[in-house]
Amino acid sequence: MEDIQRREICKRLGLENAIKAHSIVLDGLKNGVQWLRGKRLDAEILTELGYDIHGMERIGYTKLQLREIGYIESNNVIKDTIKPEIEKRTPVTSIESYGQNDIRQLLKTGLNSQQLKQKGYTARHCKDAGLDVRDLLSRGFSLNELIRIYTLGQLKSARCSARDLRGMINESDLGKTFSAREMQSSGFSAKDLVRLNYPHNQIRTAGYSNRELTDAGLMTTTRKR
Repeated sequence: MEDIQRREICKRLGLENAIKAHSIVLDGLKNGVQWLRGKRLDAEILTELGYDIHGMERIGYTKLQLREIGYIESNNVIKDTIKPEIEKRTPVTSIESYGQNDIRQLLKTGLNSQQLKQKGYTARHCKDAGLDVRDLLSRGFSLNELIRIYTLGQLKSARCSARDLRGMINESDLGKTFSAREMQSSGFSAKDLVRLNYPHNQIRTAGYSNRELTDAGLMTTTRKR
C-alpha cells in the first residue's frame, strides 16, 4: 500500500502518522484488545495499515487476541502456520512499511537508541533515513551494531579509531585502512604491524622507540631524537 493511503487512514483516525499507529499497536499488547479497539484499530483497519495476521503474531499478539480484534481465516479460525525461519526473523517495521518521511520526523524528536528500538526501529532503519555514524553513536547505538551497516572507511571518517574497532573487525582489514602511525597511536605494537605486513620504513617512522623496533626485528637507521 502506498504511503499516501496509509497517511489518509491515520488522518481519518486522528493519528498524526503511521508511527503513532504502530506505537498504539505495541501498547495494545499491555493495555488489551478492548483498549486497542477503543482506538478504532480493528482487523479491517489494521490490515489496511499493513498489519496482516502473521505480522500481528510476530509483534506478540496471541491467536485468541487476534480473534477478538476480528482477524479470521476461511474457516473462521486463525490457523497455526509454519513460516520459513528467515520470515520469522523479519521485523514487522521497516522503512518500506512506514516510509522514510515518517521515521525522519520521528528522529527529529531526538529519541535515543533504546526508544527507537522500542518503536521497532533498528540502526539500519536510521541509516537508510539518512543518519550517519556520528548521529547513531550520539543516540547510543553501539559500534558493534554499526560495523554491520557502515563500511570501515565510513567508520574511520567518523573518527572511530583502530583501538575502538579492535576485536570487532579483522586486523588485516584495519591494516588496509589505518596508517602505521594511526595503528601505533591505537596501541598496536611494532610486532603487530610487522605481522600485518606494513612496510618496514612506515613502521620505523610511526613513533615506536628503538627498543620496540629492535624487539620487532627491525634495524633502525636513524637515532631517535
